[in-house]
Amino acid sequence: MKSVGMSSGPAIGHAIFQFLLWLGLILTLITIGLISSAGAETETAPVVLSQDGDFRVALSRHSQVFLDKSRSVTIDRLLDTPEEMTPVTKEYVDFGLTDARIWLHTSLINPSQKGDVWRLDLKRQFVKALDVYVIRDGRAEKVLTHTGRDRFEMRAIPNRYLAVDVPVNQQETVDIIVAYESDASTWLPYLISTKEAYAVAHARENLVNWLLNGALGAVLVIALILFPVVGWQISLAFCAYIISGSLFVFNSEGYAFQYLWPNAPSLNDPVDLIFILMMAAAGPAFGRVFFEIDKHSPLLNRALLSVVVTAFVFAVLTFPLFHSALFKQIAYSLVLISTSLHVGVALLAFRNGLPGSSPFLVGAVCVLGSMLFALLAHLRPGVISLEATLDVGHITLLIESIAFAAAIAIRMHLVRIERDQALRAELHAAQDKLRMQNALFKSQAQYDSARALAKRRRDELSSVRHDIAQPLTSLRAAMVNLEGVDEETTQKLHASFDYLESLARQGALIDQVTGDSPGSNAGIETFQVSVILDNVVALFAREAAVKGLEFRRRAVVANVETDPLELMRIVSNLVSNAVKNTENGGVLISAHRRAGKIEIGVRDTGPGMTAEALSSMRKKGEKGAASEGQGLGLHLVEEAARRLGIEFDIQSYPQRGTVVRLALTETP
Repeated sequence: MKSVGMSSGPAIGHAIFQFLLWLGLILTLITIGLISSAGAETETAPVVLSQDGDFRVALSRHSQVFLDKSRSVTIDRLLDTPEEMTPVTKEYVDFGLTDARIWLHTSLINPSQKGDVWRLDLKRQFVKALDVYVIRDGRAEKVLTHTGRDRFEMRAIPNRYLAVDVPVNQQETVDIIVAYESDASTWLPYLISTKEAYAVAHARENLVNWLLNGALGAVLVIALILFPVVGWQISLAFCAYIISGSLFVFNSEGYAFQYLWPNAPSLNDPVDLIFILMMAAAGPAFGRVFFEIDKHSPLLNRALLSVVVTAFVFAVLTFPLFHSALFKQIAYSLVLISTSLHVGVALLAFRNGLPGSSPFLVGAVCVLGSMLFALLAHLRPGVISLEATLDVGHITLLIESIAFAAAIAIRMHLVRIERDQALRAELHAAQDKLRMQNALFKSQAQYDSARALAKRRRDELSSVRHDIAQPLTSLRAAMVNLEGVDEETTQKLHASFDYLESLARQGALIDQVTGDSPGSNAGIETFQVSVILDNVVALFAREAAVKGLEFRRRAVVANVETDPLELMRIVSNLVSNAVKNTENGGVLISAHRRAGKIEIGVRDTGPGMTAEALSSMRKKGEKGAASEGQGLGLHLVEEAARRLGIEFDIQSYPQRGTVVRLALTETP
């Protein structure tokens, strides 16, 4: 397994590093260009509104800004001293971490002869405090007020992003003033657009976010499928990473606040940090168990364990300590340390040529690059869009998850190759051994096959012989009606019956000598139990009538699933014994429901027997002193019932009779 990883690792790694080097150089040049152009002065121009359906314009380059560090300036004072505002010289509205209240001013012109309503899209899920004013004829009208404690239902437009409608009359110029404060980033990528363009843009963004989470869900399903193969530790870490990442996207994009806790906005920021810390714990945990770092670097293994445990503990303590600045500083530093160790695991695995290290390294480098990109955006506020850093982070999460899955797939492929090689070696050895034993087994198999065939044929003949004996008895009883009518024909029939019974007795002698038992099941069918009872009644009614016995039948309407011929054989044996052994009274054959099953009962008023005699009669070849049979009936019944899975019970009482019960499962 290691040799395969070593052969492909360096070549792939060289190509990866070259690609990352060129990508880093290009990003550096772009960043330098952005930074160098960030300080250029621009003249603030009003935004010319359009009623086209795709009109959507960012307002940063059309705005003026005033930083109110004392947070005491009012809208009236700002209108009286407009010279205090200066043009926004940055590409994006972002002033880093500051406690100041930020005032933004933008002019809108509607040159059309028709008034309309445009939508101001603030592109933030929530901030500490925000007010939006529309200025007409020197008078300020507050159209939106928001605080970080507002419930979702308080939003003017029900969307995860803050937004407000701004009506502008024909050929009218209005001013928009936005005042806001933020505990975190002051980034505000606000735009003005038509309602149609607003709906299309947000629908497209929602689609991308759901597709991203859908892709992560697909990778999660793959991880669950691979659970029996890769083991619970790798699967648990992998699933924890993907689930934490998916929930982070779900929460950071505002969906959790919109759908899960719309009345608890204070949960958003702490939950974000919890999911980030869980990812910081799950990523290194996956690399540690996947590459068995404890065997390759005990020092790195201890560092990974420390970070994983610490990140998990910080995640648990997030809610009670979230408002502590020191706690958040340590937590975000822990995330950076976790990412660095994650890259260290990838480099160690790649250097040692471990299977799956190449895609793992690509994923780790992408995560590190994403963090550095976000760090650069925060160090140079307004130069790089924080929205772009979020998009890069989400895409990186997907890349990292796919990289994890690819690493698992490579590991499984190599393990399968080694397993197949070992299996082939074992197979060759087994084939050699098998060839040596085939000669011995062949003769033994031929002997056993011949013996089994002879036994089956003997069983079939014995079973047929026993089944013939019952109708012969019934036919003899039916011949009573012919007595005195045609003596010659009657004598011939009696002679034929004597011959058939002698054949049956000769077959029984074979059974007694060999100790074999008959019977084999036919096909299984679903049928009404009353069919069996009707046939048995038709078969033995005449014989019972000749003896002066009362022969009764009771049956419910119910279906059973079993072999109908075998069941017929079983019930016929039982009824035959009952009729033969009963001189006074009668025989009752019934089918009814008991304890959730269909119970077939055969009850007679014969002489009965003791428990010792009943136990003896259930043995093969045992019969009563007055019996003319072969002692097979009760034994065959029990054997057939056992084969069919039918519950069999027999109870006999001296001088009171015998009761036999067969219990079958009812079929709809």
